Amino acid sequence: MRKTGELKQFIKVNSTEKGTCDYFSNGIYSELLEVGELLDLFAEFINIFKPDLNGKPLLELIQSDWNLFSGEIECKDILHDILLTLNSKLKPLENVSYVVEILDCILYWKELKEKIEWEKRFLTNIDKLEELGWNIIFEKTFQWSKSEPFYRGSLHYSGNQKEFEKEDMGCPNKN
Repeated sequence: MRKTGELKQFIKVNSTEKGTCDYFSNGIYSELLEVGELLDLFAEFINIFKPDLNGKPLLELIQSDWNLFSGEIECKDILHDILLTLNSKLKPLENVSYVVEILDCILYWKELKEKIEWEKRFLTNIDKLEELGWNIIFEKTFQWSKSEPFYRGSLHYSGNQKEFEKEDMGCPNKN
């Protein structure tokens, strides 16, 4: 689930009526959807959290990282009803953290981002991507042997600039 947009789009596409939502006090007339219609969407999403006394309240973590609801009160009420219907042991105000698999993905994303930005421009080892299941985002992977030439190009922001020299083609300085 991506931030806000996907949930709003889901509601718009699956809504069969319009009116004012019982969860929101703003009185805006919009698409309506029963909470039960969101269960499939939330059943897997809720599984990425685990109880953790040192964590953040579930609704706070969802709002800060995912921004799914327009406000904390609405988030608490809707989340309460969803968790209750799903028979989840989690509560909206219970302290939670992400499960290990999600934390591993977050950590690797930070490492990968740094590596691509400052060290390498290409992935030459995709073992970790495959381990995390990220390889499904690639339609094709290519493997070059060391004997095959591989060329890299860099574009200027302005076409009037002099070409890059070979020694200027690496990663940028961190400074």
